[in-house]
Order: sequence, then structure tokens, then C-alpha cells
Amino acid sequence: MQPNICTAQKIKAEMGRSSGSPAGTGRADEEGERDLPANPARAAMIPSLHECSNILNSSAQVGGIAGGAAILGGAFVGIVVSPNPLAFAIASGIQYGVMGFNFNAIRSLSIGANERHKQRISTPKEKIIASSIAGAACGPIASLFNRRRWMIPSILMFGLFGATGQYAYNRINAQESLPNTEDAKGKFQWMNSKWSPVKVLTDAEYETMLREKLLNINAQIALVDENIEDLRAQEREIAKEVSMKGNEETKPK
Repeated sequence: MQPNICTAQKIKAEMGRSSGSPAGTGRADEEGERDLPANPARAAMIPSLHECSNILNSSAQVGGIAGGAAILGGAFVGIVVSPNPLAFAIASGIQYGVMGFNFNAIRSLSIGANERHKQRISTPKEKIIASSIAGAACGPIASLFNRRRWMIPSILMFGLFGATGQYAYNRINAQESLPNTEDAKGKFQWMNSKWSPVKVLTDAEYETMLREKLLNINAQIALVDENIEDLRAQEREIAKEVSMKGNEETKPK
């Protein structure tokens, strides 16, 4: 009598459990695979609750600073271009406050999603892309407060602003992270011109300058020591002459 399929699978599973072979763990592996998320890449794109809280806090701060600066600037500009400066200042504050919040939130979410997906820190180029996307997203907000037909130009303009600002920040950050060597003198090269009253020194040049000053001080100390010895010799000669004159005066005539 030939065993059926169920009987054969049961015997194979019992042999796997008794011998510790991979056949006994096959079902456990299959069950573990079922527990994994269906799309790990999509799960990595979702930020945690703590990260969302940090993004909201930082975005609120950026929006508040941008809105406050826009209110101050709008008050001065509104006096010139608007019959109601107060309303113009309030509208400017709301507009740039919302744009600042939107820019920081989208940029932070884009950079965070990229870093979670690639398991590394974002490169300067990736940050430029994220900033340009966030800036372009501010374009529709700006067009809503002005004229709607300006939406496409606003998207392009603010996207360019975001990319340019991030590029400038990357350049400044890269220069500040350079060591104090000849490579780091590039940003202060204008100080080395003949018209500049100051000059940038490297660590080696500064050490050489200090050594020269130390040698000069040691030479001056040596000259002072020689002068002291000369004065002491003169003092001894004067004392000897005085003693000889005293002895001559005390001799009987």
C-alpha cells in the first residue's frame, strides 16, 4: 500500500524536528516571513511619532520667525504700496509664516524619508533636491495670496530659491569644516592681498613666528647678562682701586 501525500509530509516534518534539520524549521521560517511587512520600503518612508513631533516644533519655530519678520517688513512696505499698511503687514505675516512652516516641514520629511530608506545621512546634493522641492511647494501658497495666474512662476521661483539657498549653505558648511591648513586659507585669500592690513597665518607659520620672537628674546637676555657682567667687573675694579687708595693713605710717612 503506497502512503498518501499527507502521511509523507507528516513523517518528513517529524524527522526534521527530531534531527534539527532545516526541514523542521521550514514552516517557522514561512510563518516569520508572513509576519514581515508587505512593503518594507513603504514602511521606511513613514516617520515615527517622535520625529513628527520634532518636525512640527521646528516648523512652527521657522514659521513664527518668518511670519514675525514679514510683519515687520510688511509694515514698512505697506506704508508705501498699500492704503492700509496694517492689513498689508498682517497678510504678509500670515503668508510667509505659512510658507516657512510648509518649507521646513516638507524639507525635513523629504530628508528624513531619504535617510531612512538609504540608511545613511543625506548628501549635499540630496539636500539641495529636498530644499528645491520644499521651495516649489511654497509657490502655490504665495500665488494664493497674490494672483493665481502666478502659480507656475511662483513654483519655479521658490524652487530656485530653495535650491540656491541650500547650495550656499552647503558651501559655507563645507568651508567651515576644513582644517586650518593651506586649503582652509582659500576663504580668507582676500586678506593676503597687499592692500589688506592683516594676513592669515597657518599653524606652521604662527609657530615659526613664535620661535623667531623667542630667539629674539633670548638674544636680548644674553645681551643684558653681558652688560650685567661688565657692570660687575667695573664694580670690582672700582672697589679694588678704592681699597688700594685706602691702604696707601694708611701707610706711615
